Parts: sequence; C-alpha cells; structure tokens
Amino acid sequence: MADKTRISDALGEPRLLLPTLANQALAAIDRANFHFTRLQMAQTPADDPQRTTPELIAERTAAGVDEDSLDALPTRSTRLEPGRHSMPEVSTLCERLSGELTAMLAPWRSSSVEDAESFSDRLAALHAEP
Repeated sequence: MADKTRISDALGEPRLLLPTLANQALAAIDRANFHFTRLQMAQTPADDPQRTTPELIAERTAAGVDEDSLDALPTRSTRLEPGRHSMPEVSTLCERLSGELTAMLAPWRSSSVEDAESFSDRLAALHAEP
C-alpha cells in the first residue's frame, strides 16, 4: 500500500487508491461486525451464568481477526445491575472497533465525498466519549 500511496501522490491522483481502500473498508466491516458480536456475546453469560456461550473462533477467523486475546471476554463479564455490565478489556475491544471504523471511512475521505467530513466528525465525537 505504501508504494501505491507514493505513486498516487506523485501523480496527484489519490482516487487511484479507492479500489484498495474500498476492499480494506469491506474487510473492516467484517471485523467490526465480529467485534460487535463479541460484545453481545459477553452480555449473555453475565445475565445468565448458567447459560453457555458459543466459542466464536470460526467467526473470528472468517472475519479476518487473527488475534485471540479477547476470546475469553464473554466468560469474564459480569452484570452490575440491569442494563450495566462489567467487561474486562472492553477498552481494548473499543480501540479495535475504532480502528475498524477509521478504515471504513478511508475511501470516503480519499474520494472527497460530501458526507465524509460529517462521518469523520461523528467518529471524532465517539473518540471523545469516555
């Protein structure tokens, strides 16, 4: 990608990167969906400790998420009160999601789509939230 970026910059045509950025954005969507699934799965055992949660290894692999450090997140989650849960390492998961959202915006930013700035502002607002 670095060579493509350098070439497109030299030609003054950042839109040459759009197909690559679009493919990366599509892969980021798959990874983000997996991370959201992982968050949902973490709620299940916290709300009902007797209920088993499925392992998401096949889903993780299919989504292109190679690292397995957060696989145990669902088993370590606890319910604090109705609608509130404690999930160790959720900040790490949120960082991953943030990276995926940033990758999803890259084609929009590169193509100067009118709404790109609005989406970028919304992502910045999410980053500002605790």
